[in-house]
Amino acid sequence: LAAGDDLSLAGASFTIKAVPGHTPWCMLIYDPESGIGFSGDFLLKNISSNALCQRPDVAPSGYKSLKAYLNSLREVQAMHLRCIFPGHGDIISEPSLRIDELLSFIAERRALVLSVLARGEKTPFEMMGEIFPDLPGHQLFLAISEIMGHLEVLEDEGLALRTHHDPLRFAPLHS
Repeated sequence: LAAGDDLSLAGASFTIKAVPGHTPWCMLIYDPESGIGFSGDFLLKNISSNALCQRPDVAPSGYKSLKAYLNSLREVQAMHLRCIFPGHGDIISEPSLRIDELLSFIAERRALVLSVLARGEKTPFEMMGEIFPDLPGHQLFLAISEIMGHLEVLEDEGLALRTHHDPLRFAPLHS
């Protein structure tokens, strides 16, 4: 299946929409007539779906996970779907409200990342120790992915810069 494809199933017609963010390959399958969608891991009811770091040799050129996720969230919100069935967890009966919650959460986390970075140059790993001090080891990749996503967005906004001596070390930029 590819973005824009139509799928007929059980008398309903579904459309495939690319919703990159959690991964570059996430898809939303939705019925435009009924407003029902199936989101996989892109949108979950009780937890935020991580915008995961991707290997540059596998992901599309220039892919930035959090930037893609934010764009996809806004696009899905504009669709005004009535109900979303996620890949796991509870049904999302008010997708626009859930997306508002996620956008607020992401904005709060962005502010936290920016405040940690404002104290001086750091790598995502160094920032992780300040942002998630008691993080269990099995969640390190999720935390690094989240921080890296915010740093890429801040870099695009002109608020952070990769240092010349280490591409994984970021410095704050003050406007």
